[in-house]
Amino acid sequence: MKEKILLKSRHPEIGRVQAFLNKVHHEIPLVAQIFEWKKLAQAKHIKEGFKFISNSNEWPVIITVLLCDSHNNINQIASANKWASTEQAKWGQNGCIAYYAESQDPHQVDFIVQTFAGEE
Repeated sequence: MKEKILLKSRHPEIGRVQAFLNKVHHEIPLVAQIFEWKKLAQAKHIKEGFKFISNSNEWPVIITVLLCDSHNNINQIASANKWASTEQAKWGQNGCIAYYAESQDPHQVDFIVQTFAGEE
């Protein structure tokens, strides 16, 4: 049995982020990556950031999750950081949670986006 992903944060939405990541982790094993989110454009609107990569796929999936100060700033953050919207990379938001999935496998990207967009 895989260990659950537990994130250290005081952000009020951290429980939802953990639920989304653990749902993905159940299907696609994830490994946390070092992530210097404070260097992102528009970081002033980001309270916390996390990055994960899958370790068992032929084409790894990279997931970036940002806990933002408001849902109103997420489009600005995505645009400033040139988050693409293609078959291999998609971003979205769920409240003040921004997420970005990248992979050469478009089915994995869609799975990540659908998981984060839906109910935990």
